[in-house]
Amino acid sequence: MTREKKAYIKTAQQKQDVCLRIVRNLRQLDSFTVKAVSLAAELKIMMATTFVKMMEDIGSVRVSHKIGKQVYYVFDDYAVSKIKAHFSSFPDKKRKKVKASVSDREVCCGMPTMQ
Repeated sequence: MTREKKAYIKTAQQKQDVCLRIVRNLRQLDSFTVKAVSLAAELKIMMATTFVKMMEDIGSVRVSHKIGKQVYYVFDDYAVSKIKAHFSSFPDKKRKKVKASVSDREVCCGMPTMQ
């Protein structure tokens, strides 16, 4: 039995990518369930539930109706824009480069030499 390596979703960019994949794969449906999200985005049910709740908080997904305990969701008309706007508010760690100050003398001189 081969074990697959778990892919962790950590960064804001990865979370945005998953949300956009969910929208892209399920946009054509009138309504969808968490199980449909799980299948479309290749996520476990618990992770799919987390993403649906997150997207509901963002405002890109809302509850359409319930039949018994089964909850059906629909996308907002501006789901993609809301997702991108939400995740663009998170600073990207790669952009935070601290510029090291180097004096002009060190730049010109290169390696120190004996005189």
